[in-house]
Amino acid sequence: MMAEQRWRSWIELGTVGFLQGTVLWMAQRDWPKEITAQTPWVTLVVATIVFGLCFELAWTGRHRLRLLLLSVLTAALFALLARWVWGQDMVGDSSDAFRIASFLLAGPATLYVFGPYLQCLQEQGNLRITYDRLFAHSWNNFFIAALAAFFVGVFWGLLSLWAALFAMIKIDLFKQLFYSAPFAWMSIFTAFGVGVALIRENDRIILALRNVVLSLCHFLLPLLAGITLLFLASLPFTGLGPLWATKMASALLLSLAGVVILFVNGVVQDRTDGLPYPFAVRRFVEVSLLALPVLAGLVIHAIALRVIPYGLMPERVWGIFIAGIVSIYAAGYAGAFLLRRARWPLGLQAVNVVASIAIILVGIMAHTPLLDPLRLSARNQFNRLAQGRMRASEFDFGALGFELGSVGRRKLEDLKKLAHHPEFLEIQKQVRLVESLKSQDQWVELRKKQPRSALLASDLVVFPAETRVPDALLQAISWDLGTYAVTACARSRRCVLTNLQLDDDPESEFVLVTNPDHVELYDQVPEGDWRKHDFKIVGSFPYEKTQGDVVRDLKEGRFGPARLRYGPLRIGGKIYIIPE
Repeated sequence: MMAEQRWRSWIELGTVGFLQGTVLWMAQRDWPKEITAQTPWVTLVVATIVFGLCFELAWTGRHRLRLLLLSVLTAALFALLARWVWGQDMVGDSSDAFRIASFLLAGPATLYVFGPYLQCLQEQGNLRITYDRLFAHSWNNFFIAALAAFFVGVFWGLLSLWAALFAMIKIDLFKQLFYSAPFAWMSIFTAFGVGVALIRENDRIILALRNVVLSLCHFLLPLLAGITLLFLASLPFTGLGPLWATKMASALLLSLAGVVILFVNGVVQDRTDGLPYPFAVRRFVEVSLLALPVLAGLVIHAIALRVIPYGLMPERVWGIFIAGIVSIYAAGYAGAFLLRRARWPLGLQAVNVVASIAIILVGIMAHTPLLDPLRLSARNQFNRLAQGRMRASEFDFGALGFELGSVGRRKLEDLKKLAHHPEFLEIQKQVRLVESLKSQDQWVELRKKQPRSALLASDLVVFPAETRVPDALLQAISWDLGTYAVTACARSRRCVLTNLQLDDDPESEFVLVTNPDHVELYDQVPEGDWRKHDFKIVGSFPYEKTQGDVVRDLKEGRFGPARLRYGPLRIGGKIYIIPE
C-alpha cells in the first residue's frame, strides 16, 4: 500500500507540474508584445504557478477535493491581484511598472506566509489551527521548495550531459529535443512536482535540515543580541547624525530587526517555557528583546525624516508598511516578555500569528486600490501643494507626471482646477511644462536650468552680521544647492555665509558652509557672475564637528585665511599642498 501511495503521489504531483509547464509554454509561445494585451496572459500565468505550488506543497494524499478547492481559490485571489496590477495604464515613461516589481517581490512573500494556513486548513478542514503546525509548515516549506529546485537542477544537469555525449558522436536528436521550449517548460515543472513528492516522503531529511538551521540560530542568537545591544549603546556617544548620513539607515535597521526576529523564532520554536540557555546568557538575550522597540522607533524616525519634508513616494510607503509590521513584532515581543516573564515564549506565538496576518493583509491590499503605494503617494503630494503646505516653487511637478504612474498624471490634471490657490498661475505654468515633456529625463534636465526660488539673506547665518549679500550671489547659491537644499537652509537657518578676502584682487569672496564637511567658495568673475569653488579638507577634527560648532567658531572669531608654511607645488596640471 505504501508503494502504491508513493507512486500515486509521484504521478499526481508530476501531472500537476506537467500541466503547469504546458500552460506556461503556451503563454511564452503566444505572449503579446503590447503591454495592454499582456494582462490576460499574466493572469493565467500567475494562477497556474500559484495553483501548482499550493497543490504540491499542501498535498497529503487525502481530501483531494478540499485541496483542489483551496488551491483554486488561492490561485484566483492572486490572479485577480495580478490582473489589477497589470491592468493599470502603463504607457510611455509611466512608473505604473513599480506595481509589477512590488507584486513580484511581495507576492511570493505573501504566498509563503499564507501557505501554512492553507496547509492546516487542508489537513484539519476547520479553522482550529495550532501554532506547532504553523511553525512546522513555515520552516518545512522552505526546505521542500529548495530541495525540489535542487532536484530540478540535478535532473537537468543529467539531461545536459546526455545531450552533450550524443552530440559528440554527431547525434543531435537529444540536444534538439531537450533544449526545445515545449520540453524545457514541461520537464522543469514536472521534475519539480516529482521532486516535491520525493522529498515529502523522506521527511527525515527535512527534519534534519531544519534542526541544523535551528541549531545555528541557537548558537548565533547570543552573538546577534550582543551586536544589537552594543550598537544601541554606542548611539548616545556617536549621535544619530552618522546613521542618517548613510542614506541607508532604514534598510540597515530593518535588516537588523528582521534577523533578530528570525533568530528568536528559530530558538523559541514552538516551546512555551524560557530560552534554552544558561541563566546569564538567557537574560542577555531577553534584554535584546526589550531593545527591539528602540530599533523600530529608529526606523520610524528615519522614515519620518524623509516623509515629513518631502512627502510620500511609493518606496517610502513600502518602508512604512514594513516598519509597521516590524513594530508589531517588536512591541509584541517586548510586551510578551514584560507581561508573562516565565512563560513569555507563549506570548510570542500570539504575536507571530497577528504579525503574519498583517503581512498577508498588507501584501494583498498593497496591490489593490485600498493601499496602493502609488495612489497614496499621489494623493499625499497633491494635498501638500493644494493645502498650502509647500510652495509651488519647491514642489516637484515631475513626480506626479513621471514617477507616480497614471494616478499621478490624473492628480497633475487636478492641479489645473485649483483656481483659488494663491499660486495658481505658477501651478498652471509648471503643469503645462510637465505635460509638454515626454520623459522624466527631460524634466530632470529642465529642472537644472529652471530658475528656483532664491534664498533670502535672512535665510542664512551671515558673518559679519552687517554684511550686504548681493542678490546675484543668493541666486547663484540657490541654483547650486537645488530646491530641497534651499528649503532646508531656509527652514533650519543653519547654513552659514561669511565674507572673506582669500585672493589678491580687491573684491572679497564669500564662503558658504552647509555642513562642516561641505564648504564652498563663491568668487565674482569680471562678467559679474558668481563662480563656485569646492574646498577640500586637508586637516581633521579632534571630534565630530557639528554645524552648531561652525556657528560658534565664527561668532568667536576663529576663522580666516589659512597660511601654510610651504606654498603649493604645481606639477603639470596638478597642485599639491602640504597641510600643517
